[in-house]
Amino acid sequence: MEAIQVRGAAVHNLKNADADFPIGEISVVCGVSGGGKSSLVLDVLHAESRRRYLETLGSRAAAILGGPKFVPVQAIHNLRPSIALECGDRVINPKSTVASLAEISPMLRILYAECANAVCPKCGQEMRSLTAQKIVEELSALPNDTKVQIVAPVFTPPSQSPALTAGLMPPPVQDARRTNGGTFFTPPSQSPPSSVMAGDQWSPLQFPSPFSPLPSPISPTLKELAKIYLAQGFVRAVYDDKDISLDFVKPEIENIVPKKFSIVIDRIVVKQNQRTRLSEAVNACLRLSGNSVVANDRFFSTIPRCETHGITAENFSTSNFSVWSANGQCSKCKGNGLIDSENGERLECPECGGLQLKNKFLNCVWEKLSWRDLHLQPIFKLKEILPPLLEKVPHRLKTALLDIPLRISILCELGLGHLSLGRLGETLSSGEAQRTRLAALCTGHLNGVLLCIDEPASGLHEKDVEKLWKVLLQLKRRQNTLVLIEHHPLIINRADWIVEVGPGAGEFGGEIVRMGKNSPTSTLQEKKAKESKFLANKVKNGDDEIRISGARVHNLKNLTVQIPVGKLTLICGVSGSGKSSLLWGSIAPLISAALDRSPNKKITNEYGTLENFKGIENILCARTGRAFAQKRSSIATATGIMQIIKDLFASIPESKIRGYTSSTFGTDKQGGRCEECKGDGFLLDPSGYEESECPICQGKKFKDEILEIRFKLMSVFDVLELSVSQAMKIFANFEKITSKLNPLVQTGLHYLRLGQPTTHLSGGELGRLRLSQDLAKTKIPKTLYLFDEPARGLSSHDTEFLLALLRGLTEKGHTVIAIEHNSAFRSAADYIIELDDGNMLV
Repeated sequence: MEAIQVRGAAVHNLKNADADFPIGEISVVCGVSGGGKSSLVLDVLHAESRRRYLETLGSRAAAILGGPKFVPVQAIHNLRPSIALECGDRVINPKSTVASLAEISPMLRILYAECANAVCPKCGQEMRSLTAQKIVEELSALPNDTKVQIVAPVFTPPSQSPALTAGLMPPPVQDARRTNGGTFFTPPSQSPPSSVMAGDQWSPLQFPSPFSPLPSPISPTLKELAKIYLAQGFVRAVYDDKDISLDFVKPEIENIVPKKFSIVIDRIVVKQNQRTRLSEAVNACLRLSGNSVVANDRFFSTIPRCETHGITAENFSTSNFSVWSANGQCSKCKGNGLIDSENGERLECPECGGLQLKNKFLNCVWEKLSWRDLHLQPIFKLKEILPPLLEKVPHRLKTALLDIPLRISILCELGLGHLSLGRLGETLSSGEAQRTRLAALCTGHLNGVLLCIDEPASGLHEKDVEKLWKVLLQLKRRQNTLVLIEHHPLIINRADWIVEVGPGAGEFGGEIVRMGKNSPTSTLQEKKAKESKFLANKVKNGDDEIRISGARVHNLKNLTVQIPVGKLTLICGVSGSGKSSLLWGSIAPLISAALDRSPNKKITNEYGTLENFKGIENILCARTGRAFAQKRSSIATATGIMQIIKDLFASIPESKIRGYTSSTFGTDKQGGRCEECKGDGFLLDPSGYEESECPICQGKKFKDEILEIRFKLMSVFDVLELSVSQAMKIFANFEKITSKLNPLVQTGLHYLRLGQPTTHLSGGELGRLRLSQDLAKTKIPKTLYLFDEPARGLSSHDTEFLLALLRGLTEKGHTVIAIEHNSAFRSAADYIIELDDGNMLV
């Protein structure tokens, strides 16, 4: 069996772990949260692959890209180029959208730049533009023997000029080149016109002139005009609707200053053998006028033009549809789609409606589908709309646009059909963002690579997990090697290879417990049996309840729900069914608005109607996810006990004698920290490859004299090396500390060290850390707790801790509502609300 072989991995809590991952297969790394799964997959496999790649670029490029760090592993054989898709609230570029994350945006920009038409801001009609070839085709289609006179307008009054009404130049002003109320067009260059735009509206165009200036710019007479254009080879012209010969201007008219003046390029009788001559005449006309052709009073333009109002627009380029281009991005929100309100809230930009571009580009139309509509439609509708329309694009574009329907289809298969392409990336859940990136990989023609994916099934309904599995099989069929960090039973049972990490978490984990080909195990069966002990706790008639009717946020369809008070309620459903809309868009704002009023009164607002919420005195929104991931963040700083510890050491008599303050015992400022490593405890070598223990403080972060200060024979470093459970015993008489550490014990994080960096925690550990801090915020009885996927990143063993904690809350009279699909949670729930497309099923 050919496999990627990891030998002697010692990252974080891994204890010289050895593991194999079969090439071309789907491997699952499972185990308890904090056991070392992320360390093995992301911090060893992916990190070493990335380090090897960056090493080939040179130190300068590596430094710009973040620099490869030393990976403490003895050897990795048969390692492939890797791509990592991490789960969690990773920072997403504020300009990113579903379209850009799925890498559909570049193709859509090409499509609309090449095929879309501008829309007139006055009448809303599409602006028509023709290439020189199309103009020739239209003239060739005229009936045989039709006489056509092709002229190039060069001098016209502002009120009558087809060029001016088309927006080819600004309104006339009095200067040396404009007289008699008319406007003189000097012959333009053959280069494309440049656009001068004002604000968000289409504006006139001007052309530079390489031709010689007029001899008498103040009063260009027919004699002077004839001299200029006769010298350039033109023999006939039209002034004020009258034909003249340029080689003989009668004396009685030579001093006339014409109101409009055009050059006759050719006179042609339409026949089958005249196409070449028509083409030459049209091209000559365009070289002289810049962008307009007049044939028998028919006006043709090579730039977009409204036939009714004469307003013109520039020809599109891909930059017009880019949020990174000053030419295309909305001027109010600078392409972010959101603006900051006075109270600091992020609101949808009123100018672009969150779609990031200027309105004139949002309104442009391709096949009657505007850019705005394209980005507001649910993706599942685009799956039906786009394929037949894309068949009509020019053949030269079909290769560039080939992946659009494929990626749209993959997004639907991944359970993301409810999203729109214009949905901002920062509004997506972590799971949605991860699966959106996965769609790009499925159609990106990547073969033979290593894909490290962190919890792809997290937060998915069973139906969506089935769709996800089909996509993973597609990636496998293209000879890719998939290594998944996963807890979902369906994914674990169907994987080709299993690596279980444990047996415990933190310092009690980091070992390979089980590895080999997948086979049914009793572990999952045993866990499922244990979870059934909660089934007896169900809702009884007569319980107090929260009743909400008419919930209509987003896709909710006037939903009515009854939620029992003092119980555990789950909100379930496929992606896009309205779970988040119900919890965060309706329940949370309605009850928050009602807490200051009488609970017996009916409250109605834009979120729906709250008819009853007896038994609720407080609300706490406990969102899970990655947090506290700054470089210097630790368990002590995240829980808020670091300042207490610093104050404690500063209060010791010896500290006062030496003049130490609380800041002396911190690593964020100069004073007590080791200045060699700036309080990090390690150093990077000059190339940035390897972390090594600081030789001055030997990894203890503080100066020697600071470590001489002792509390119960422990220095500040020794205290930070304590585990949470050890600290609970040492500081048993310090209620300020134990009250902040107790929620960590309740959520199963008793093994973490106080000084452990939060950047070393797994996704499940970070989620529980954040959750524990939310739970510690309130002491008010009868609190309503709202959770968003609390079991994200947790194994069955860890889920037991969390369920016991939530059951303890309900036994104390609190009410818990959570969005969750975990099977253990479904078994333990008192009440389940199952949604489907904004309607309640259960």
